[in-house]
Amino acid sequence: MVETLINPLYATVIAIIILFTLLYRRVNLAKSLLTASFTLAVLTLSPQQIPLAYYQTAVRTINIDVILASAVIAAMANLYRESGIITKLSNAIMSLLKKTWVAITIIPAIFGFLPVPGGALMSAPLVSEISNKVPIDQDKAAYINVWFRHLIAPIYPLTQIVILTAALSGFDVVQIALYDLPLALVMYLVGFIPIYKDLRNKSVSIVNESLSSLLFIVPLIISVFVVISGINVVISTLVGLLVLTLIIRPKTSVLKKSILSKDVGMVIVTSYAALSVREVLVLSKFPETFISLFSDSSSLFLVVSIILVSAVLGFMLGIPTGALAVTIPIIASIAPDVRFVSLTLVITYLGYMISPSHLCLVLTLRFFKTHLSNIYKYLIPSTLITLLLTMSLYIIVFTVT
Repeated sequence: MVETLINPLYATVIAIIILFTLLYRRVNLAKSLLTASFTLAVLTLSPQQIPLAYYQTAVRTINIDVILASAVIAAMANLYRESGIITKLSNAIMSLLKKTWVAITIIPAIFGFLPVPGGALMSAPLVSEISNKVPIDQDKAAYINVWFRHLIAPIYPLTQIVILTAALSGFDVVQIALYDLPLALVMYLVGFIPIYKDLRNKSVSIVNESLSSLLFIVPLIISVFVVISGINVVISTLVGLLVLTLIIRPKTSVLKKSILSKDVGMVIVTSYAALSVREVLVLSKFPETFISLFSDSSSLFLVVSIILVSAVLGFMLGIPTGALAVTIPIIASIAPDVRFVSLTLVITYLGYMISPSHLCLVLTLRFFKTHLSNIYKYLIPSTLITLLLTMSLYIIVFTVT
């Protein structure tokens, strides 16, 4: 191991404090993430490894896919907005679903079936459009977009986190998804707590939009099916953009404005910055160092400790798969029970949900032009309540069975 200036655990704490301080002072999100990752790199990596970390962030295939796919999704979101069809689509969905609270929560959940990092940008234009009709302020609209989008992943057998958890634990994807079903139900109900008053006494006059306008959602659905079929995520989103262009046939000026927008460039920079945090954390040996703290514990305490560690890793890395890759094999070896495995996935996922480098959260903040502190006042309480309720359900399951 490369000799570091300070222990990776302490360095990570320092980097997180710097990150939150910068965000609190409303420093640009990309700059804040890059500053935090560079601080961590200087404190934990050798002079040779520092440029390597940022080079690997730029050239690693999975990172390139994430950055390019996020950029294409941002271009699609711009095209929906600039062409004006987002209004027609939102009105058509409202006409179909009738209830405002159903439409504004179900839309991001539907797009949760698109297992793409940063895919929250797909639903963001629709959520924004409907929130303006209610109206709901942009902070709560951003919360809705992030929170309700993430209902699906832990119970959808085709998501990367469920497939990875199954592969590492030896349990069936459907079995794991079924055990995690209570999380989705709890999340859906808890999600209404911050927005209940906004939706309770407010009715929206629904424009009688022709249901033929639902055709405009086809490009997004096609992207979902293409990526589920195993096609590269960048190609999948490009297919969606192409289909959208063919359907609406925008003016050349509108298409150029959508694709070459400053927002698309910022999505690329911000995505890279978020991914650099994970790259530096992995190179610093933070996950291994953190796990080693609990190696001498008793079996039950070790299981509980590893599950909590997994949540912390999900928060630190900003991606649940990185944490699960470290912790699921350990859980499966010391407690080969699907309930422990599913619980690990659930709690890791909740830790990842509130991570400042969680790409869906990062890109949602950019789209709604709000700040982390503004959405945290809704996101953190909802996460804590969901954690407590989910843990209670699992304790009941463990006790009864």
